[in-house]
Amino acid sequence: LYIMTYQLRKIAFGLLSCLSFISFNACGDDDNDPTPDPTPKPEEVSASVTYEFSCEPDMLLMTDITVSYTDAEGKEVTETIKETKWKKDLSKVKVPFTANLNVVYTKKEGFTSEKDSYKFGDGLAIGYKTSANKSESSSPSSSSLDVPKNRVDQYLDTWITKEKKISKKIE
Repeated sequence: LYIMTYQLRKIAFGLLSCLSFISFNACGDDDNDPTPDPTPKPEEVSASVTYEFSCEPDMLLMTDITVSYTDAEGKEVTETIKETKWKKDLSKVKVPFTANLNVVYTKKEGFTSEKDSYKFGDGLAIGYKTSANKSESSSPSSSSLDVPKNRVDQYLDTWITKEKKISKKIE
């Protein structure tokens, strides 16, 4: 009987030891919340972008004008110019962004010079302001040139072959 009691005590002691080990491990820290990242994420920077174009009124008499610009998604968009001043505002443009503005002139079909002279001139500009307070503003600065009637066709042929393009990297 003594041996059986001794054996039972050993088994009971062993079971109690196992149970206490299990219960102490189960009482661990229940902090399931992840530790926050100590480095804050940089704030996403966006920008407002303004494209501008202006031309002399005579340019609309002599030529058909189109502008191409980069939209907020980075795609090229083309519009026909009908007025001497054109402006396009984009908002919430993701930075970095490359703003492009391109103007194409084509000689108006059937144009013949009838006035004594014609004014040639145009201006392009790209301005922006970022959410990080970086900005650059500009307005189309244009110079004009009076061309006499007998030289208009020659000057017009030269004008329409010139590349009228500006680009601005916004970071």
